Amino acid sequence: MALGRLKDPQADEIDGLLNSVDLSSYGLQRVKLNHSIRLDEEETEMEPQNPNPRGAYGGEDDHDPLDEIIRKFNEHWFQGWNVTPQEHRVRDRNRRIHMNRFSELTIKSYDIVGQKYHDLYKDELDSKVFDKELLNSFSKLLPQPAKVIDAGCGPSGHIGKQVFDLGHAVTGIDVSANCISIASNYNKGMNFKEMDMSKYGL
Repeated sequence: MALGRLKDPQADEIDGLLNSVDLSSYGLQRVKLNHSIRLDEEETEMEPQNPNPRGAYGGEDDHDPLDEIIRKFNEHWFQGWNVTPQEHRVRDRNRRIHMNRFSELTIKSYDIVGQKYHDLYKDELDSKVFDKELLNSFSKLLPQPAKVIDAGCGPSGHIGKQVFDLGHAVTGIDVSANCISIASNYNKGMNFKEMDMSKYGL
């Protein structure tokens, strides 16, 4: 592709004006000079366009780190999109088995350590000024009174208790029967239910 090269017949005079006046005056001066430019007849060769938009040139050994990052991202988030419906069903069944097993272990763990956990953390909000203020701000956004669920309330239910004391109807739920028993005894007036929130799409 060839383009005509720009040629300015009054370049020296224009440069002199630029050195002596500001841009607005220069604009007016160009009108006075009736300045114009024209294309000469010489051809100009343009350099070939870069085939790689990220600027990597060379042979097969050249490697752009960004390509590897994109590949790993796609593998992590989009793998399995091309599997068959049967493969999807197998994966879904295996996922449910894994989640059920994980839930069983979680329940057993909290049934065992519930009391110890309660003894250690039941008063933690007393030293967490920011957390208490955050709960207070959240409470002010709710209608009075509002129904609130403290999902995964644990054996102390102290997070929900903070909102409960601000005038809301709070129900604490947890998968551990032992945690619910301890929380119910510790927080009189609040509602607690043994419930697995994963079974309700939460």
